[in-house]
Amino acid sequence: MTRPRTLLMAGTLLALMACQNADRMPPKIAITAPAFNSNVTGVTPVQITASDDSGINKVRLYARQRGSTMKGVQVGVADQEPYVVAWNTTNIPNNSDAEIYAEAQDNSGEVGVSDPVPLKNNNQNAPTLNYFAAYTLPTRTQVNANGLNIKKQMGDSISFSQPDLADLQPPPTKVKNAAKSSIQAQAENNDYFFEWNWKAHTQSSKYDLYLSAGDAVGPFEQVDAETSNAEAGTNLKTNRHYTGAVDAQKTFYGMIVANTNQGESPLSNAGATQFLLERPSNLSPVNNAIVSGGRPKITWQGVQGVDGYVFYLYDKNPLTEGSTAKRLWTNSPQTIAGTEAVYPDALPALSTGTYYWWVAGVKFVKKQAVALTYSNPTRILVQ
Repeated sequence: MTRPRTLLMAGTLLALMACQNADRMPPKIAITAPAFNSNVTGVTPVQITASDDSGINKVRLYARQRGSTMKGVQVGVADQEPYVVAWNTTNIPNNSDAEIYAEAQDNSGEVGVSDPVPLKNNNQNAPTLNYFAAYTLPTRTQVNANGLNIKKQMGDSISFSQPDLADLQPPPTKVKNAAKSSIQAQAENNDYFFEWNWKAHTQSSKYDLYLSAGDAVGPFEQVDAETSNAEAGTNLKTNRHYTGAVDAQKTFYGMIVANTNQGESPLSNAGATQFLLERPSNLSPVNNAIVSGGRPKITWQGVQGVDGYVFYLYDKNPLTEGSTAKRLWTNSPQTIAGTEAVYPDALPALSTGTYYWWVAGVKFVKKQAVALTYSNPTRILVQ
């Protein structure tokens, strides 16, 4: 009776030792080319070395924004030596501050990760994105022909009288920090839109618009397409493409692709923006106020996170009447740091009638406006 028990115990010990000796070490892996901080173009071969005692099952290559902690976009796979991935650099935004890294999975299922290799892509035929911007506007109920509410969808557009963002300039003095308001309460009454602005591309009449949330290198999705026969170099823009609820901490990236007779261009450079959830409030004169003298003084409560303000006076509601609203007074393109302005003596006094004024807070990055947040348009009656 003792012999079988001894054999059983010995077998158990051998099984335990076998489990302990199983391969639990991740593979060794490194990217050997391209070199650190290289400039790459077109289809670039990425050379990878990987080794493990149990053998290598697969090697995957990823691209992401430099310094990102996100997984990134898988751009290629290799399953046999030599491990080389032909990476098409036209599929990430042009002139990206990107990095690539590789993962190796061994035959035991363990995964090893290489050090990232930073680099920049430069594809000559890529279109040029001038800017990518985010708009925060008062929400509007959409009504169809039967008077019924309809749900806004991604890509819906809206027309309203607005400044040319390419011309707006930051104020000469710094904006004072505004008092914190109830951002959540305002956010529930906001609509959010994106705007792409780019230069017309040679021999291209159609453009695909792309959007990424969180990483400039992707993943991204096509959200719209635009057609134009404009002369090459002409500034084009499509704007007010609706998106749903947004996170103020999330960065969004926009880019375009031009469609030519030779096929799709490389992706353009990427523009970055974040939404401003709070809107200017407590406007004075208040809505439907009666103003005497034809030279109103306007004031408003500022918002956090903006670098300047731009204000307008119109003969019609600029949010509902679009381009038919005539602009009578504005500080554009020079934004101001303060939260008040007086109708200037240099202009003729306003005649008796109805007018609308509104104000927007503007966020600048490298002197380019990238986000605007608008108050409600305010109706005043001049006597």
